[in-house]
Amino acid sequence: MDAMQVALPIVGIVAAAAVAFYAVSFAELRERFGGLRL
Repeated sequence: MDAMQVALPIVGIVAAAAVAFYAVSFAELRERFGGLRL
């Protein structure tokens, strides 16, 4: 039970970090290719 209470916030933080990293790299790729990617 305690492990679940500790794991949930950690999973949320990791998920938020992954989403932020994906958004940043996607914006970077879009800028690099000038919107010409398929």
